[in-house]
Amino acid sequence: MLAVILSFAIVTSGFSFPLAPTASAADTLPAPQNVQVTGVTHKSITLAWEPVDGVDQDSGYQVWYSNGGWAAWVGSPTATISGLNPNTSYSFYVTAISAANDRSALVTAKTDEVDPNAKPEPPLSPPHNLVISDITESEVKLNWTGSPGAAGYDMYVNNRWTGGIWNGSNTFTYPVPKSVTGSVYFEVAGQITPTNVSVRSNRVTIKWGELSKPEDLKIVSATRSSVSLGWAPTPGATEYDIYKDATVIDSTYSNRYVATALTEGDSYDFKIVAKNKLWQSPASDVITAVPGSNYNMVTYYTSWARNPNERNYSVADIANDIGADKLTHINYAFADLCWKEKDSRGGVCENPDIPLQNRYVFDGEMVLGNPIEDEINIRDLQVLKAANPHLNLMISVGGWSGSKNFSNMANAEVNRRLFANSAVEFLREYGFDGLDIDWEYPVAGGDIDNSRRPEDKQNYTLLMQTVREALDAAGSEDGKYYLLTIDSYQGQSFVDNADLANSSKYLDFINMMTYDYSGNWNTSGYHNAPLFYDPASPSASARSNNVYGGATGHLNGGVPNYKLVLGVPFYGNGWTGCEANGEYAPCQSFAPFGTWENGKFDFYDLENNYLTNPDYVRYWNESAKVPYLYNPKTGDFISFDDTESMMYKASLVKTLDLAGVMSWDITGDRNGTLSTQLVNDLPIHGVVNTNALAAPQNVVSISKTDTTINVGWDAVIGATGYDVFANKVWQGYTTETRFDVTNLTPNSENSFEIIAVEKDGTRIERVSAMSNPLKEMTNLDGGTIPNPKPDPKPDPKPDPKPDLGTGTGTGSGTGTPTPAPVNSIKVEITKSGNKTTAKLDTAQAIEAIKQSTTNPIQLIVGDVDNNVEVVIAASIIKAIAEKGTSATLSIVLNKIEYLVPIAALNLEAIKNNLGSDAVEFRFTIQVPAQTVLDQIKNKGFKTVIDPTEFKIEAKGTDNIWKEITEFNAIYISRIFKLGKVDFNQSKVAGVVFDPVTGQYHPVPTIFTNHTDGTVSVTLKRTGNSIYTVIESSRSFNDVTTAWAKADVEAAANKLIVSGVSANLFGAEDKITRGEFVSIIVKALGVMPSLANSPFNDVNSQTKFAPDIIAATEIGIIKGKTATTFDPNAFITRQDMAVVIANAMQYAGNTKQGSNVVLNSFFDRDSVAAYAQSAVAMMIDAKILTGVSVTKLDPKSNTTKAQATVVAMRMLRALAFSN
Repeated sequence: MLAVILSFAIVTSGFSFPLAPTASAADTLPAPQNVQVTGVTHKSITLAWEPVDGVDQDSGYQVWYSNGGWAAWVGSPTATISGLNPNTSYSFYVTAISAANDRSALVTAKTDEVDPNAKPEPPLSPPHNLVISDITESEVKLNWTGSPGAAGYDMYVNNRWTGGIWNGSNTFTYPVPKSVTGSVYFEVAGQITPTNVSVRSNRVTIKWGELSKPEDLKIVSATRSSVSLGWAPTPGATEYDIYKDATVIDSTYSNRYVATALTEGDSYDFKIVAKNKLWQSPASDVITAVPGSNYNMVTYYTSWARNPNERNYSVADIANDIGADKLTHINYAFADLCWKEKDSRGGVCENPDIPLQNRYVFDGEMVLGNPIEDEINIRDLQVLKAANPHLNLMISVGGWSGSKNFSNMANAEVNRRLFANSAVEFLREYGFDGLDIDWEYPVAGGDIDNSRRPEDKQNYTLLMQTVREALDAAGSEDGKYYLLTIDSYQGQSFVDNADLANSSKYLDFINMMTYDYSGNWNTSGYHNAPLFYDPASPSASARSNNVYGGATGHLNGGVPNYKLVLGVPFYGNGWTGCEANGEYAPCQSFAPFGTWENGKFDFYDLENNYLTNPDYVRYWNESAKVPYLYNPKTGDFISFDDTESMMYKASLVKTLDLAGVMSWDITGDRNGTLSTQLVNDLPIHGVVNTNALAAPQNVVSISKTDTTINVGWDAVIGATGYDVFANKVWQGYTTETRFDVTNLTPNSENSFEIIAVEKDGTRIERVSAMSNPLKEMTNLDGGTIPNPKPDPKPDPKPDPKPDLGTGTGTGSGTGTPTPAPVNSIKVEITKSGNKTTAKLDTAQAIEAIKQSTTNPIQLIVGDVDNNVEVVIAASIIKAIAEKGTSATLSIVLNKIEYLVPIAALNLEAIKNNLGSDAVEFRFTIQVPAQTVLDQIKNKGFKTVIDPTEFKIEAKGTDNIWKEITEFNAIYISRIFKLGKVDFNQSKVAGVVFDPVTGQYHPVPTIFTNHTDGTVSVTLKRTGNSIYTVIESSRSFNDVTTAWAKADVEAAANKLIVSGVSANLFGAEDKITRGEFVSIIVKALGVMPSLANSPFNDVNSQTKFAPDIIAATEIGIIKGKTATTFDPNAFITRQDMAVVIANAMQYAGNTKQGSNVVLNSFFDRDSVAAYAQSAVAMMIDAKILTGVSVTKLDPKSNTTKAQATVVAMRMLRALAFSN
């Protein structure tokens, strides 16, 4: 008999516990059947067979040669046996799990002959990133990333073979001898056959009894509020203590750390101490950082720059003309990839005169991009670095014309390894400090001849991970921290296609190419690098196609601010034969002339030859914050950046708290004008710029109407005026400290920011960072909002005649935002006693809805008592529904807003319930019956808001109102405006009251704090009922750790969890499946179910039974079998992830997890297949973390405190809690 073991698996959207039989020690499993040969090459044979019951991916199958020799182990019923001789017959049999089980029938195949024209095949990749994962007095544990195609591994200790690893674990435990002294080093090699082995991995050397101090501690990036550190991994270290000044502030398993919440301008000393369970290292050398004064100043120097026919600019000219002290990184562009023996330009890769290329070069390996120039340039760069040790020299690989084979290379692990390992060799050979990858572009775009495929997205992240591991492994050997950066296209497509949300975790920083927003593809004169959106731009993509849009797109796409470097151009784009003043005007062509290329104008050229030419008039676009030149005689239009636009770009770096700037390229700034301005505004050497203009403070709303808000702020010393922005659109320039922002949408929240400016006449001298944003609502308007025509665009004014008055300013900014479209409807109000009825003019409402371009559609009832019925014709509901799936109806009272997504009203289901099409809908907001109010009063909780009942009904042709109770599992929001309150928001709970049971139940609750001191609270739930907010204050003596205390107390105050007693939470108790499901159900605001249980082991006596039944009804769990649930079993981390993923899907989350995020964990393969996507999603969303940086431990149990923290993280991820 087979022993039957239950496995914990999840099917579709819930729990399922299928039977997974596994052989007991006493049983013999049958032989695999129907073993067949499915593939043959000259060195491999692939077999496949039918699965055997009782075998899973952990137990697997063994493949044997006919003579009994072992050939392979696999977790699935297919295997490729590699390392065979060509033109040779082989016979194999297969057993399940072990040799003790029955053998399959023999199968025989003959390998192919070797193709005499075949290219050399790459050798087996060495194991990747060997590290010590744990160390005790008795053993040393090591792990690595395996070699693609390897059957096993050989471990070497002090160059002696010590053991073989054949179980696929990629781990080895070295037993420490009783007496051990001195140094010991470890290496591992992959093996296909005893004669087909890889070179050895990186060497990990430790001296028994001590750890060496961390080497090469450096500032990787710094912003106004953070410092990112990196150092060479210390061999033998499993953890690092981070010291700020003399205090340990944190510990990390990684050789990277970000110190946050720092004060701009303060000086901090950092050092690192490595440690493991046995030893602690001396401290690293101290490095001093000053947030706001250690920015990255990155530039590019190209291989062709020194050519007299190209740029005629040498590395030595950088030092002489500009000064290397104005730079932190020089990216040398470009190295290339080899593919099919050729580089991207068709050059032969193998060259006996070039180091690393004096042998056959395999597909994906890095090669020099311009060998003749590279030799001289690299030598000169090393000389420059020797004189300027602070400089980081980076080799940039790829570029526009060098990205032909990135997709090919990244598509297979073998080639990714070849690239990563060759990159390490390249850095070591030529003395570079890091690698910059300029893949233009994954998935889509780039040069027409580039390889590309949909898989580029996941392959991009895999490539970055592979390179990061290779650099860290090399750094451990070399005592050096190697940098890894990329260049990114400014658009959202790159954010998505390069999977920046995941790939960025392996990068030190990202150089964002926020330029070339225009080019020779345009037939009108557009700006090269507009900083902000210009409402006057006729481009359909103008809102996003600007530097601010690119930067925020990256940040919103998951790139940490401290890893984002803003790109600035040292050149401009030009057209000729342009109408009017050239800006946005039709032109005859892209300029057939330029500095070195047609249409491209280096800044030094503009500075020397155009800005001094009276035929060219300089203009300034206030909205976009960029200058341009126009020659009325020729119609030449040139968009470029100068010192004034660079001041504003530096302002944006400080406003968004970014890591610095990157310029393309240094040869365009030969006078050093732009570099000097940038390094003045963004200091790089830790010296504070005491002359910087401060950002305005205390921005407030002074007065407001439904369409206008008057904002004011404190004066800034040294400022002569101020730029005013609303929702990141320039409104005007004023010399006062208050400003009217007009043409706003009634009842809308707006964000206002102010920039202080110092001008000397017409010339801008200093620009501050933006103020902190003021968020302010406009007043309500009960009537239809007009749709006025925008003011005409004022004629641009050249600098000699600027308009410095309050309002519109110079250039194309209008001083007012684009007028708001119609989004509210006239409401007819009637009153009878204490009840208010609101009805709509159907024809007018439908017409207003058709004209509306914004969401939601508002019905403003106004200042009435909270006893309101809003009656709406079904045709109006259908008109709103036709606006799209996200269309929402907003019913606004004096202090309440009822937000109903129209998708929640399933018209077909309502028709079935009514027996006819719906004729009208009735939305009721009212005070509950007095008997209910008495019940609530007797509960003993203090209510923060008056209990209010919300109800939606429909009636058909029979004129009978019926309540709607099913809302497609879509959450409906009820917003209460509380005014100014003084309660602790973490000690109140939004609740629904059930008058049948007399119980409160939690609902998702979000507080919004407005700048005028008032507060609003939003309660979300998928149903009608009675809602209020109650005060609740709970704490527990056994919850004291910082990571858990706030979330546990908040969850208890929200009524989501309860303690084991009044003072004890049971924080360290393991949590059961039943209790965890109950927490999630309560967190989602789902009411407990009184229906019959579908499970035999869940009944009225079972703890959490109503919540378990409710979870089954909404589809987030299923049973262990059709009739059992086993509610008292402890839940594992991976199963907890699946429950949360299902719960988030129920709540409307559509994001899926990518298994790529699991690759940084050595035990990722232990995550069950059914849970991988869910675990990946939870890791990606930071709802779950590994138990360490490299370990998931997916099958371990979790404590009640941990589960509660995870539930609260889920709520925040869903925007269901603050």
